[in-house]
Amino acid sequence: MDRQVKAFDLSCFHGPLSRQEVTKRIGEAALTKQGTFLFSTQPTEPHGPIILSTTHNNSIVHFAVDLDAQGHLAVNGKSYDGVSTLGQLLETLQNGPSSYPLALAVPRPRQGGTQRVLECHHGSLDRPGAEALLVASHIPQGAYLLWINAKSQTVLSVTHRGKVVHNLVTMREGHIFVNKRQHVMATTLPELIAGLQQPVATWPAPLLYPINRQRASPQQQQKQQQQQQQ
Repeated sequence: MDRQVKAFDLSCFHGPLSRQEVTKRIGEAALTKQGTFLFSTQPTEPHGPIILSTTHNNSIVHFAVDLDAQGHLAVNGKSYDGVSTLGQLLETLQNGPSSYPLALAVPRPRQGGTQRVLECHHGSLDRPGAEALLVASHIPQGAYLLWINAKSQTVLSVTHRGKVVHNLVTMREGHIFVNKRQHVMATTLPELIAGLQQPVATWPAPLLYPINRQRASPQQQQKQQQQQQQ
């Protein structure tokens, strides 16, 4: 994509990111406010379309942003007349046009954002992967981690009585629910975790031991990059 769109001038432009990394960066935002968004590019296509990722109905959706034949920006093939920069596109989409699924509301900045990222949030993962991390902790009760499934839904996995239990985390009317139940008053994931670290009548047992993500070794990073390029 021609850099005349001036993506690098935007604090919400994160540069080359894998889909997994996008999900990790915006994952917590999916439970704070609908329409939280960021822009990125695909590592394997540095000159390809810019990707707009945004939260919608407790999920993360992705749209390709590119230039049409007339030099106007297009989102998933839909052109916007007179819009040739990301700044103009943002102004258009933040007004919530009827032709777009939702209005862009809160930009996710590259650094220094107001939302605290939890170390126990592992980003994109699957059930076996979450279970393996918890089983490896050898903690039969109170170990926990957060992850995002293939449907871009947030999951809270915990150990309870020697077993791993997976709980779906959603937001409704500005408040967070776990398995469709509001166990504590929380509007963000840090508030949810803090609340469930205390005894709660409707929750089986307090969250005691976070299973934090670890930084990959150079060899692991190389392997991950190779997998992303496949």
